[in-house]
Amino acid sequence: MKYTKKIIIPFLVFIFFASTVFAANTNQGGQNIGGENKLQNEEEVRTRNMEGEEMRGNEEQAITMPDIKRAENIEELIQIRDIKRAEANEQMEENENGGEGISKNREAERMANQEQERVKDAIGIMISAENLTIGAGENISKIAQEINTSIGETIKAEKEINGRSGIIKFLIGGEKKAIERIEIEVEQNEERIQALKKLNEENNYDEVVKNIIREQVQKIEEGQSRLGDFVREEKDAKGVFGWAINKGGSQLFEEERMDIFLETNTEKAETMEELVIIIDSEKEKINRIIDDSNEAEKKIYQNQNQVREAVQTMLSAEDLVGGIGEKISEIAREFNNSMQETLEAEKKIEKKSKIIKFFTGGEKEVAEKLELEVEKNRERVQSLKDLNENNDYGEEIKNVIREQVQRIEEEQLRLGEVAEKEKGVKGVFGWVKNLFGRKEVEVDE
Repeated sequence: MKYTKKIIIPFLVFIFFASTVFAANTNQGGQNIGGENKLQNEEEVRTRNMEGEEMRGNEEQAITMPDIKRAENIEELIQIRDIKRAEANEQMEENENGGEGISKNREAERMANQEQERVKDAIGIMISAENLTIGAGENISKIAQEINTSIGETIKAEKEINGRSGIIKFLIGGEKKAIERIEIEVEQNEERIQALKKLNEENNYDEVVKNIIREQVQKIEEGQSRLGDFVREEKDAKGVFGWAINKGGSQLFEEERMDIFLETNTEKAETMEELVIIIDSEKEKINRIIDDSNEAEKKIYQNQNQVREAVQTMLSAEDLVGGIGEKISEIAREFNNSMQETLEAEKKIEKKSKIIKFFTGGEKEVAEKLELEVEKNRERVQSLKDLNENNDYGEEIKNVIREQVQRIEEEQLRLGEVAEKEKGVKGVFGWVKNLFGRKEVEVDE
């Protein structure tokens, strides 16, 4: 009974906590389904009361392009720019004076709107300069309009993110879909910014106009930089559940990086010196991949890199081991294919959080698959040993092959221990199941 209390009470607390969060989300979802417009209207009313101005809808956030006056000369363009600057400074002062006593989310939204206004002003000035940017005017205006459309999307997404309450964010994290939308827009706008810079520098019009365009492009760039920082901060807000899922190294693994890790150099060495050069080059490539990886990936890649380097060495040494070169290379490729399975298995094991493991136990099926691969690899190791010892080629290359075989063997020992350890994690549910299973056996007896 003492042990049952120790397990059941924490379990009940967990169920209560999960139910609370589910109820909060269900309630929020119901409100959104039945009354999304009502909630939006209430938010707008609160904003008007707080900031003393009517908020425009998302469809009104972008500039209406036909209303922008095109400057006919540089003096007129400078005048338009100066007016925009004065308006922006005045708006900034109003925002600073009206920013006291408002919530953190409202402050964030206010600052975001202020930054977006700067970007929209920059777009307006660039379009005003269309007639003065000879040879590039239409293209600059087109890109500016694309950025303007993008701003409408980012404002809408940023509102959704800032609109999520602190409690909900604490529990379940940020607005993932809205974050992803901003990421896409920022990435596209970075390309547009580069296109604007190129157009401005490659065309011959007055340097005063060029400087004005540079200034506006910089404003847009700063706005995108702020959005990038904002997204990174929001992505870090995993929430309690996100933390539970990710705890213990469960970070995202990039399949593309794993493909590069498994990719082998097919270049064959003709001398020992060439073999050393090829292997050193491969080591540098793999070290870069490991350095760029997150902590969870890094740990696995570092462990399994022993096999990766051994495989590459044996493939590159094919012409140095006489008639059995093709056979050794064939086994090496089998190791490489097996490594894809062992990497996937170890990733799944690492990704499962300690909290989830506490309740449901380890990844038993994955551990069994890992054991199966380890057993096959042990047979391959023995085949390599036999081939290496029973053939006559230089002792120097024999020692190289021995060293690689030993590295693979050590890694199989480690993987076997990983699988065994994972199978031993039963979890609360497994413990309860075994407990009642034993009782049934005792009753039958």
